[in-house]
Amino acid sequence: MMTGDASINAILGFQMGAAVSFMYLNQTLFLAFALLYPDIQFLVYFIIPVKAKWLSILYLGLTGIGLFSALRGGAYYEAALIGVSLINLVIFLVFARGTSSPRQILRQKKRQAEFQYKAKPQTSGPRHRCAICGRTEIDSPNLEFRYCSKCEGNFEYCSDHLFTHEHVHHD
Repeated sequence: MMTGDASINAILGFQMGAAVSFMYLNQTLFLAFALLYPDIQFLVYFIIPVKAKWLSILYLGLTGIGLFSALRGGAYYEAALIGVSLINLVIFLVFARGTSSPRQILRQKKRQAEFQYKAKPQTSGPRHRCAICGRTEIDSPNLEFRYCSKCEGNFEYCSDHLFTHEHVHHD
């Protein structure tokens, strides 16, 4: 039978001792990080490279073992600590991952459409044209075009006129 102070301490959990720590909270923060960046590598003992996804599986296993042993041993306060810390992970998964407002979705679709329009290659005409004869790669597909390094400006010449043209200088 417990006395007044002992029962209050037991109810409030002041006699938890070393079991009260931020270990499980830190593990759930790492699990959230591993969900965002699963392929990040950590060096265990500064030597062994281990990906975050494998460490998160290890932490989940250790947390599960800790929860099972706490429940089996009657340490319900420790099981509550583990459960509350895992609730943080559930909140992160439900509310923070991939939920966008309709406004953000429309803005993203608009940006994607603008990018697709700008990235589309312009096929409305020839890409290369000789500044002397006016031939293009459409006229003769085997023709090569080059810029003259001695001319001022962006003048492109076919292989027939690259070495025989007069250089353009702006004085």
